[in-house]
Amino acid sequence: FAIMTMFRPHIGLVGVASIAMAVVLDRQTNLRTRIVLIAMTMVGLGAVAATVRSTFSVDVTSAGSVGDFFAGQAQTAQLFDTGSAVLNAPFPLRLLSLLLRPFFIDARGVLGLIASVENLLMAAMFVTFAAKFRLFKACFKQVLFFRYATIFAVLVLLLLAVVYYNVGLGLRQRTMAFPALLALFVAMRALLAQQQRTAEAPSERVAA
Repeated sequence: FAIMTMFRPHIGLVGVASIAMAVVLDRQTNLRTRIVLIAMTMVGLGAVAATVRSTFSVDVTSAGSVGDFFAGQAQTAQLFDTGSAVLNAPFPLRLLSLLLRPFFIDARGVLGLIASVENLLMAAMFVTFAAKFRLFKACFKQVLFFRYATIFAVLVLLLLAVVYYNVGLGLRQRTMAFPALLALFVAMRALLAQQQRTAEAPSERVAA
């Protein structure tokens, strides 16, 4: 989080907030540990919020200050509109565009096709999450890091979708959510493989 705050203080703020939410939702950690973790998290939130304020001149404790910041971002987006803008699109479409564009049909050149392959893998990740939602939900409840990575990825993607205005910006910015998404996907695949081995073990013993 110290490294995050040096380069992307707003993402560091989201990260610390995600830890706070993950700890609050944790039912397995005893009360004393939760209190200590929450206290440490609040100190971290204060430090990162101060950095965000000095870097972006935004007071995260003031709804008006945050609203003015996003309004300024929208004006900047209109100045740098490159023809691939999604400024006037509904928020769900902006979020979908952030995650999956370009996607072959609107890819430009070789680099666009490479990005489309990346987006195809991204779509496959989300399909896996949806198809195994019961397992995903169980992991979210039981594993603290899984819960943190989920909250972090969701908050970052929602935040980016608010200030997202073209495909090029989306390709650069969304990489901040990739580590958490990949961690979730790898954990899901490992658990599915473990379940498969467990299911196969009884039949192997019977055959032996």
